[in-house]
Amino acid sequence: NVTAAAKNMVLYWKCRVQLFGDEKSFLPMTIRGALRDDFDSLSTGFCQILPHDEHGRLVLFHEKKRANTAIHHRDSLCRVVFYIYHVASMDSKTQEKGFV
Repeated sequence: NVTAAAKNMVLYWKCRVQLFGDEKSFLPMTIRGALRDDFDSLSTGFCQILPHDEHGRLVLFHEKKRANTAIHHRDSLCRVVFYIYHVASMDSKTQEKGFV
């Protein structure tokens, strides 16, 4: 469905620009690119990609207590979640089987 795909692409870029701003949203979605200011939030491990489950789905893990908003800004934590989902979506098995 081309229309649905186009709508999803527009939504992706709207979210990316909203989260990363005009300066960083068009940088590569890497730790040295768009996430260059968010390494501390990423390194907390509050959001992680785990191995595929027995059904071939990628497992995304969130541990809220590691996302300490007194230390890490909420916007930075949101960018980390976006990054983790972005990385997960690049996995060919996940594109076919999905994630949990």
